[in-house]
Amino acid sequence: MDNQPPKLYKVSDVTGFSVSLSINEKRALYVLLDAHGSINRQGDGTIDSAADNPPPGLFIGVTDPSVFHSVLTHLTDDILEFLGRVFRVPNPVGAQCKLALLFHFNDDASGGLEFHYGAESQGPPQDIADFVTAAVRETDSWYELFKESVRKS
Repeated sequence: MDNQPPKLYKVSDVTGFSVSLSINEKRALYVLLDAHGSINRQGDGTIDSAADNPPPGLFIGVTDPSVFHSVLTHLTDDILEFLGRVFRVPNPVGAQCKLALLFHFNDDASGGLEFHYGAESQGPPQDIADFVTAAVRETDSWYELFKESVRKS
């Protein structure tokens, strides 16, 4: 049996991540980015997009790696200290929300954390919300262009 404490990762160890938000068990948002520019995006994180079940199209492609690095500036070492944890808001109010963050590291390991809350309750901590908002904001232009190209074809 291995009695070593779990490895503490730093932002500099992150080579990729995904953000997944489900509302009432329907996917409302999925973002995946890695350091080489791989990108997946579906939905915008709203209750309306969750109602589409699933939101239209999981778009997969390649973007400028600077998008990944820009989002990563919103990740903190403090967030990574909570890998492996699940947080639940007691007595959630509103639509049931589940936010899952998964990180991939330079040693080929991965780890994540989850938040369960109500849409009208207090959600995840502000630093988590800022990271998710950055992931959406920084991938929005790519996502909109991809959706437009699909509409045209």
